[in-house]
Amino acid sequence: MWPLSRLYGAITEHRKAGFLRHPERTHHDTLPVVVVGNIYVGGTGKTPVVIALVEALQARGWQPGVISRGYGARRADKPRT
Repeated sequence: MWPLSRLYGAITEHRKAGFLRHPERTHHDTLPVVVVGNIYVGGTGKTPVVIALVEALQARGWQPGVISRGYGARRADKPRT
């Protein structure tokens, strides 16, 4: 794993340097964004957390939107949003 971690680190640093060189290519939205996820694919409770989070935000007057690759999706083609 060590060689792969070094490669991943180099790629990440290269991308970061590109963003710093060309800040006009980045997009900064004024809307808050919450990401619910982890390194595990399924069975870790992400869906119940999203449901509870949406309900809590709605109770406070927010209008949250959810973007998902699809519940239990195992498709080979591109994800739909």
